Amino acid sequence: MIVPLALSAYAAFASQTRDFSVDLFLVAENKSVMQNLDWIDKPEQGGDVEKLLRPAVLGLAGAKKTFAVIDGGDCSIFPSTKEDRQVKYLVRSYSSYDAMTETITVHGVSKTRVLARSETTSTMTGGVITKPLATKSKGYMARTYCYFDEHDNDLSLSLQDLNSYSNATRATMAQDREGLDRTLIISSDSVQTSRDFIRDGKYDFNGICICTWGLPDPKEPNFISFPPAGMVGHYKLFRQGGKWGVRFLEYLR
Repeated sequence: MIVPLALSAYAAFASQTRDFSVDLFLVAENKSVMQNLDWIDKPEQGGDVEKLLRPAVLGLAGAKKTFAVIDGGDCSIFPSTKEDRQVKYLVRSYSSYDAMTETITVHGVSKTRVLARSETTSTMTGGVITKPLATKSKGYMARTYCYFDEHDNDLSLSLQDLNSYSNATRATMAQDREGLDRTLIISSDSVQTSRDFIRDGKYDFNGICICTWGLPDPKEPNFISFPPAGMVGHYKLFRQGGKWGVRFLEYLR
């Protein structure tokens, strides 16, 4: 029994450290928060932001490459409303499977060959509500999970705001601490405020923080911000050696 257990442990470790990358597009100040990806194949649908995105995502779709879009909603420094900000994420993924196989046994040895394969396209959508960083910590914990591979739960990020993340780090129950090793923080504050909060709190942060506004710092590449209205931020989101990171590619305008 020792060998199977060892192999099982190794498989779990390999899954958690498997390198991975996906194209990530950030938008904000859209006329209406993006709810779906139907506009990709329907030029008559969508607004200016969708027109900017369409050529890029069509190329990825044609190559069967997974991509994600995060709509940050109202990211102005002086928001038009004091209500909690709603952020939407959308992930388009592609997978294939053996649709038809044939097994032949010759001299007691079975061999299986694939006769046909099928491909599936799936779209996952979800949302998270973010609040400004509280001077006195609010006690809530609210998160949602963004999956980049429906067959591998380890390839997911826990989306939550700074307040929720901070409270989760102090939680005593294991279920409340779930996802701390792979967090995507959606901050309602600036890059500098968010970065200083994580640094001053001495959190063991393994993830990415997308802030409402602010300039990036080359020394802190995992702290980025949503782009201004009428622009799309194109990034490469990746995990390498068990660590999550993000790399800027271009602005679509």
